[in-house]
Amino acid sequence: MLQVYKKKRVLQKPESIFVVTEMNIATYPGASAYITCNARGTPLAPFVVFHNDAVDAARLTACSLPEFKHALFFNARGTHVGDALFVWFRDHFMQCQTSCHSHSVILFVGCPVSEISLRFIQLAEEEHVTLVSLPNAVAHLVHPLNPGLLHSLNAAISSGTEQLITDGKLAAGSRLSRSLLAMLLAELWADKWPYDDVRESFALCGIYPLNVHAITLERIVAGTSSDNVNESYITNENGTDINEDVAHGLNLLSELSTLEQQKESCTYPQRCHKNISKTADDGTAYTVV
Repeated sequence: MLQVYKKKRVLQKPESIFVVTEMNIATYPGASAYITCNARGTPLAPFVVFHNDAVDAARLTACSLPEFKHALFFNARGTHVGDALFVWFRDHFMQCQTSCHSHSVILFVGCPVSEISLRFIQLAEEEHVTLVSLPNAVAHLVHPLNPGLLHSLNAAISSGTEQLITDGKLAAGSRLSRSLLAMLLAELWADKWPYDDVRESFALCGIYPLNVHAITLERIVAGTSSDNVNESYITNENGTDINEDVAHGLNLLSELSTLEQQKESCTYPQRCHKNISKTADDGTAYTVV
């Protein structure tokens, strides 16, 4: 990663280092949000995805609501896997990034690899955005927007929902409207975003400042108390502990090769392929052409 940071000239540019992850919204079943921020701790407005509201799949567009004009809302039912992430990148991330930041950007993606489509990778390459995939099994160790931070955001939304019920603006047991959800998100992003906690989390993960020794074997072992950690990540096939040097920091990250990086690293250009290998959730390997 040091070479990537140097090439993109972001070693001292926290505003050019972003992470994104998807958070299910507890108080709005069937909805999730892509949460994005940079290493300064500054968030982009959320990109909210409604998974149960039908939309014409040929019309891959998101809309804004007056209650939170900087956020975008997208109906994903009937669309393909990866469409929401692509629309987020094209219509939301790139619009915000282009207006606020330089062209040298690194984006750490905490969403399932199955959602990272070839056209997403192609567009990122065209826009000079380097993609880095954060493996799901170790995301609790290496993703700045960790489960604890996401839980606090969800708790704030739930607290706001309860206040609406107390104030008589929402009937008990009824579902939030989109307008009320947008209003709660706007208040949360404006007044309750955990800037200091996010910056501290970037440092603990070694993403910024870049620190390959941030994730130690002790942290990995301590993280095994979580139900989503598999023992195979701390022992090898023979049951022997992984060498600490191998387990350190950003070696846990699997960098997604953009088309540009593939061409640069290929010794024989005529033999380079644009095929991208992926692994499905059930462990089956497949290739996107």
